[in-house]
Amino acid sequence: MQARQQISALGIVCRTERDEMNTLSGGNQQKVMVGRWLSQASRLLILDEPFQGVDISARRDIAAKLRASASGRATIVFLTELDEAFEIADRILVMSEHTLVGEHLQRRRQCRQTSGRNRRPT
Repeated sequence: MQARQQISALGIVCRTERDEMNTLSGGNQQKVMVGRWLSQASRLLILDEPFQGVDISARRDIAAKLRASASGRATIVFLTELDEAFEIADRILVMSEHTLVGEHLQRRRQCRQTSGRNRRPT
């Protein structure tokens, strides 16, 4: 039953929940992986480029599921595309050469810049 729920919640396109992963498109394979990670209870979820290789529709499905399931869990997402970060994040930290160089708080619509090595935003 859980597989059917994840298929529905993430908009995975397949014939049945028994389809092999290699028969799914890249975006649907990525959705299956995110569904697997989200099916496990955790206080922290760390994702590295969860939208890599997926189309805009799959990206939106994955982002919606991550946000909808975020209650009670911290989620850290590593992204190289800023537009993807704006789509899913409440808080964005920008680093360059091991240094925090900026922060964007989505809910308060504030942008801050930092300067200097290893300094924190004010």
